[in-house]
This record gives sequence, structure tokens and C-alpha cells, in this order.
Amino acid sequence: MFIPILAYHKIQNQFEFDVSYTKPKQFEKQIKYLFENDFYSISIDDYINGKNCHDKEVILTFDDAYSSVYEYAFPILERYNFTATIFVITKFVGECNSWDYHFNSLKIRHCNWQQIETLSSKGWEIGSHTVSHQNLKNLPLKELWYELRYSKDILENRLNKHINIFSYPFGSFSDNVIKFVKTAGYEAACTLGYNFPYNENFPYALFRRGVYFFEPLPIFKIKLLNNRLSHFDDLRQIFFSKVSKSSVLLRFLKSSLKNILINNSYSFRL
Repeated sequence: MFIPILAYHKIQNQFEFDVSYTKPKQFEKQIKYLFENDFYSISIDDYINGKNCHDKEVILTFDDAYSSVYEYAFPILERYNFTATIFVITKFVGECNSWDYHFNSLKIRHCNWQQIETLSSKGWEIGSHTVSHQNLKNLPLKELWYELRYSKDILENRLNKHINIFSYPFGSFSDNVIKFVKTAGYEAACTLGYNFPYNENFPYALFRRGVYFFEPLPIFKIKLLNNRLSHFDDLRQIFFSKVSKSSVLLRFLKSSLKNILINNSYSFRL
């Protein structure tokens, strides 16, 4: 049975040179559509364990655990009796997203522990999004294990519950990464974009469809389907995932250039 898994990031009114945010009014229209068309939200854990029991179901997920999700998405979902899954970057709980590149210097804060604990107590599913949001395919094995296992340990100790789901930063993974995800004790993991073939590596490469600020409601409706048109949207998602990887590269290059300029300036003064 096909169940759409939607991936959100920020829910905010501020303009940003970034496609990965959704305005609160836009988000409410989408949730209202789901409600009026008899969709029920379920968790990833329910999905992989076959606990889904409604005719029309959807899985709502939020990567990065931005505080705007708590401020805007949480009350909207409560209003329509929906819950969601949120993936936490443990190093940045309560901090600004300095791991990302900001074209307009807009720093966005992540949820603090109290907000995450509230979401958990209200039935939200909590998952890991690593310690520091790095591309796992590029990491040495020791660092890969640290990103996977330490983030899980932190969440479990803080929330006093089993954390069994994971979201790959940038949707990026490999066979080796999947092997480590399994060894770390996760029972499922999410990517972004369509995973060909669909059943390969299930449930450690669950494909999701991202939702972005420029998309009207008809595009959102397509994401709920399983046809050729919706698969075209999946391919588009792969492009956005590649762009998101380059944003971190830009941050690295900007930091490196700044250090070079500072060092050269210091040498010149000497």
C-alpha cells in the first residue's frame, strides 16, 4: 500500500533565499486539505510495522527540528488532530543553524529541549538527524559511527524513550552508511527523492517528497499520489537535494576565504 511521506523543513513568514521553507498560511491550507479529504497522519514506526489501519494515510516529517515548527506547525497540526515526525540535529538543539549557508545572513534557531520534549509528549515521533548534519557518505568510519550512535544516545537519554528512526542529511546515503545505520540500532531511515527500485533497502531508504514555499496547492496534491506525474516530482526532489549539499560547501568556502584574508592581512601588517 502506497503511503505518501512528506518532508518539511522550516515553517516561517520571513523571506529567505532558500526553497526549503513553507509559510504558515500555505502550510495550513495543505493540512486543511488533508483533513477535509479524510487523511490520517501516522508515524514511520506504524508504517514499517504494518500498524496503518485507515483508507487514506500520510506521514508528515520535519527535518532539522527548527523552532518555527514548534511555533507554527505544531498548533496547526493540533487544530486538525494530526501529529508528525521531527528529526533532531543534537548538536544544534536550541542553537542557530550555523551548519548551513545563509545567503541573506538570516540565522534560524532550532527547537530547544523543552520544545522537543513537549512535541514528544503530544504524540510526535522523534528521530535522529545526526549530531552535526554532515554528508555521511564522506565521513571516516569513526566519525560516521559518532554521528549515528551518539545522536541516538543523546535523544534517548534526554527523552527517556527508544529512538528507532533516522533521516539522512541531504538525503544522502550508501550501502555502507545503511549498514552502520542498522548496526547503530535504527529500524528505519528516510531519504529525499524517489529511491529506485522502491523496495530496495526497505525500510532504510524510505523516500519522501519535499514541500517547498513556491509550490501551489495543486502541486501539493500531486505529492499525495502514486503516478507518473508524482514520480516527476520525485526526480525534481533529487535536484533540490543536490543543491542543498552545495549550500554547505558554500559555507565552507566562505569560512576558508575569510581565514585566508585574515591571515594575509596579519602577514601584511608584520
